[in-house]
Amino acid sequence: MVVGLIGDSTVAEQSGWGPAFASRFNEHAKIFNYAKNGATLQALSNKLDDLVKLKPDYVLIQFGHNDQKRYDPKVYSEHLRSYAERIRKAGGAPVIVSSVTRRSFDADGKIVSNLVTNEKYNYKGTLTDYANAAEAVAEELNLPFIDLHKASIAHHNKIGRAESMSYNFKEGDKTHFNRKGAEAITNLILKEIENGVPEISTWLKSEQELAATRSRTAFDRADSVGWKEVFFDSFTKDWAKQWTLDGEVATAKNTPQGIELTAGPEFKNDSHHMVLWTRKSFKGDVRIDYDFVRLDSSEEGVNILYIQATGSGEAPYEQDISEWVELRHVPAMKTYYNNMHTYHISYAVPGDKGYIRARRYLPNMSGLNGTALPPDYLRNGFFDSGVPHKITVIKQDRDIFMRVTNAEQTGYYHWHNDKLPPIEEGRIGLRLMFTRSSRFKNFRVSIPMQSPTAENHDE
Repeated sequence: MVVGLIGDSTVAEQSGWGPAFASRFNEHAKIFNYAKNGATLQALSNKLDDLVKLKPDYVLIQFGHNDQKRYDPKVYSEHLRSYAERIRKAGGAPVIVSSVTRRSFDADGKIVSNLVTNEKYNYKGTLTDYANAAEAVAEELNLPFIDLHKASIAHHNKIGRAESMSYNFKEGDKTHFNRKGAEAITNLILKEIENGVPEISTWLKSEQELAATRSRTAFDRADSVGWKEVFFDSFTKDWAKQWTLDGEVATAKNTPQGIELTAGPEFKNDSHHMVLWTRKSFKGDVRIDYDFVRLDSSEEGVNILYIQATGSGEAPYEQDISEWVELRHVPAMKTYYNNMHTYHISYAVPGDKGYIRARRYLPNMSGLNGTALPPDYLRNGFFDSGVPHKITVIKQDRDIFMRVTNAEQTGYYHWHNDKLPPIEEGRIGLRLMFTRSSRFKNFRVSIPMQSPTAENHDE
């Protein structure tokens, strides 16, 4: 399916809803955005000629913001009819969209559509007058009509002035959208499309695909701050120089291919767990990268990455976890989640379960209850035995981002900790539960380049 968009700056690539709209469609749909800043129906006539040459199945037409300044609703209607006829003649289906509202509120905190004037333009009517004209043309020509003007007014009246201003493209810009605003307006449009042009909805991404897209966008944004390396271990030489080991049954062996960690073989025997901890502690935002290969064929247990662990601070579980290492000779899971502050990501889950899950440990809670950070990512298709993977995890303020890559695919995952206390510093750990074996290589930790005061200290 091919969908064309044509309109003004409220649809255009830089400051409109067009990019957010396009991102909601799967790979079998093509979205061509021919909207332009400052455009009127009259001014963009040649662009319409270019667009219909692409043989779009549907064309969404949204003008009004600039037409309001140049000519009255009657002239606007004439141009709108012309657009619709030309699209039909080219074999496409026109869909008329009324103008998204400006975010102007009255004294009662409700959206108002004003008739305004300035030195450059004489406004010919309120934006509502042009929205009504668009609806009349759609009814006259028996075309699908998306009343974005009405829907957006209702939306902003519901969320209120303060939240509405969080959509501004720039401070004080009550017309154009930042990413958050564009997503919100896209949601309104897609709801109207579902009712009025359901054929277009067929090509939307599934919820799973949408989650993956959002996670990738969030990861890329976090990664873009720039990072500088503050810790590295190839894991090909003496691991004990930079790490300590919890667990007396487990083994850690350096090889040219990386370190091979092997937990004990007995399922449900707590002494057969293991955790490898960095001797260094890291403060603030961190990025963690490493190569990973699962070596076992066990049907039990998981691998866990601990991010910035500290003790509860209540004796004997001091904040510095190196001070109570003797309490972890038997590295039972409950010793960690009952007495540590840390983030936990579990992965490499065997069998059909195949989840990737995040938690925030809270000492003195009832076990793991209340520690989960949604969502769980199920049946992800990664971590088959013997398959090399590259893993990147970024902890940035209250967010955790994860990217997993192998030769066949890349997955992106995102968790937001909006309810529990943030994690601000601590050591990084690699847990293998009983029966598990894995190889790690090129383990590095980085901090944001703009944070020269970030603290990192040894035991």
